[in-house]
Amino acid sequence: MKKSYKIGGMNCAACVRRVEQSVKKNEGVKNAEANLLLGTLNIEFDEKAITENKLAGSVKSAGYKLYINKEELNTNDEINSLKKRLILSIIILLPLMYIAMGNMLGLLLPKFLNSMDNPLLFITMQAILAFAIMAVNYTYFTKGLKNLFTLKPNMDSLVATGSMSAFLYGVYILIKVALFLKADNIMLAHTWSMKLYFESSGMILTLITLGKFLEGLSKGKTTDEIKKLMDLKPAVAIIIKDGKQIEISSSEIVKGDIVVIKPGSSIPVDGIITNGFSTIDKSAITGESIPVEVKTGDFIQSSGINVSGYIEMRAEKVGEDTTLSKIIKLVQEASSSKAPISRLADTVAGIFVPIVICLAIITFIVWMIIGSNMDSSINFAISVLVISCPCALGLATPVAIMVGTGRGARMGILFKSATALEQLSKVKYVALDKTGTITKGSPEIIKIVNYSDFDEKELIKIAYSMELKSNHPLAKCFIDRGIIENLKAEKIDKSEYIFGKGIKSIIKNDEYFLGSKSLMTDNKISLKEDIDITGSTLLYLSKNKILLCVFVVMDEIKQSSFFAINSLKKQGISVVMLTGDNESSAKAIAQKAGIENYKFNILPEDKLKEIEKLQKIGITAMVGDGINDAPSLKQADVGIAIGAGSDIALESADVLLLKNDLLDVSEAIALSHYTIRNIKQNLFWAFFYNCLCIPLAAGIFSSIGLILNPMIAAGAMSISSIFVVFNALRIKLYKGIKNEKNSIY
Repeated sequence: MKKSYKIGGMNCAACVRRVEQSVKKNEGVKNAEANLLLGTLNIEFDEKAITENKLAGSVKSAGYKLYINKEELNTNDEINSLKKRLILSIIILLPLMYIAMGNMLGLLLPKFLNSMDNPLLFITMQAILAFAIMAVNYTYFTKGLKNLFTLKPNMDSLVATGSMSAFLYGVYILIKVALFLKADNIMLAHTWSMKLYFESSGMILTLITLGKFLEGLSKGKTTDEIKKLMDLKPAVAIIIKDGKQIEISSSEIVKGDIVVIKPGSSIPVDGIITNGFSTIDKSAITGESIPVEVKTGDFIQSSGINVSGYIEMRAEKVGEDTTLSKIIKLVQEASSSKAPISRLADTVAGIFVPIVICLAIITFIVWMIIGSNMDSSINFAISVLVISCPCALGLATPVAIMVGTGRGARMGILFKSATALEQLSKVKYVALDKTGTITKGSPEIIKIVNYSDFDEKELIKIAYSMELKSNHPLAKCFIDRGIIENLKAEKIDKSEYIFGKGIKSIIKNDEYFLGSKSLMTDNKISLKEDIDITGSTLLYLSKNKILLCVFVVMDEIKQSSFFAINSLKKQGISVVMLTGDNESSAKAIAQKAGIENYKFNILPEDKLKEIEKLQKIGITAMVGDGINDAPSLKQADVGIAIGAGSDIALESADVLLLKNDLLDVSEAIALSHYTIRNIKQNLFWAFFYNCLCIPLAAGIFSSIGLILNPMIAAGAMSISSIFVVFNALRIKLYKGIKNEKNSIY
């Protein structure tokens, strides 16, 4: 089973790696992915082989806490805790800085705190205040030192070691000054009392806590898109019970309830309109600006807003089964998943912290060997420890993934995983289904070539009866025609869908076939003369092995298809159309859409082979309606379901496009490029920052006056993390490529 848990205590990429390794070593755990941004741990495990309590124990042994019951954890607790710690730290830091730096800044100090008159009290007061800040921020030490002693150091280990080193050196000075005073050597006691780092110890912890607090606030902004999706579901709804309208919580709606949707109200569940007509605004979830007209009998989905009329609907999908709930779940899962590019950061973080500790020790030893004094050597060593905290490295990928998938959701583009988002940015070939993808998916019967004694109305009635329960795009032309002509469907005794070819039905002991030319030849049904109407699809109807008629069906190309395909070409992507239609129809549509490479008369299994051929020469995406294209969507490196609303689409595709607009394929690819580019910027900054700052902190450039003291190092480390988060937040400003469309149409 797969399950997601909240986890407390993670604050860097090394923490993520440690948690994952601790959980994965358990028998029965198939996979574990921790997310630093969300504070979550996604585990795939065999519940018969390992219990949740044992998983929690493994996490605890690593120094973190797994929340089995979600109600145990308030998502604001960590921010509130950081806020309290920060306020207390600042309150204590101010007098510490006043005492330590007052003389240098020209501030008057009371005589009893003056280093010249009372050096011992001068040092002792700083030690007490610094220790108080350390006590307020004790979590850095409890977690950091524990991980250090178990040879699994993390960011807390660096902070704790750096702060404690500065504090212990101050204690060493305190003892030394006490000995000088005992020997009545006031001048030497005063001189040594000016070599303290208590203020650095306190400032390091305060600045790190400030950085974590600001980071927490900014990370909260990354979940705004998910929160907006959640807000689309109304808290209350009105249902009709015993002839009366009753207001209840929307979560209490059950299947079969008649729900009242008044003008301006949000639709709480998926269902069928039983009374009334109106227009529904779907812009919040699909980005479509024009409201859609709906009437009695139409199926409507949750998340839309009733713009004008009064409607009543019968609830069909409620709770976790509604379209909105599934969308929210998909976005959350994608946000908490890992992109392959993040493995680089995880690998580096696993070895980075131990290397930094070694570098700090080497820095101290080298400076002592070349003749530097103790305080300078310690200054450089502590600066190396503090500047190197890999917070920015751990945030570089998840924060951008969260914002990118959230931005996509608001545009009607759902990435099911971070892997799908990254893979889409590498796509070189896009294979397109024709019906419902390039074309409108609303085919019309433009001609009936009749070879039987039946009249056209009877032929349509037979086809309508056979296709009534089908969800194939071509079935719609018969269903729509049957409804328009108010036909009464024949009773179907038995029906069998022949994948990729058509349908076989038994009506009153007669055997009927309806479908493609290959369906007829497979069943040894003789055909008449060839029919060739440019751009049309031919559907054959037979009775007891005798051809009755040929339905000539036309499906118009979508207005946006030409621009969408041209946009893909501009991105350097080769486009291929795959269709089961005849050559004439395929050629006509391909020419209108601007596609040079197309395959016709191919079955679903042939589509698979074509996808496999393309995959051998480049990363390939398959775009289909998610119904009859499921195998091809699964086979492709990235499966994209267009106009996705079916459960099959949710299962088979990697990317779901909620609007029936081919342009969103190009939009999704452009967004993936934008997001991956942002991740690379973040990773570059994180690596560049450490590569630049570690030598600076180690004092390599001290000969030209470039020295980084521990306080500045702590501030720089915090700023780097905040920079990465705010850089990722720029993805929220992504406008897409559709403005270009307006200049064409």
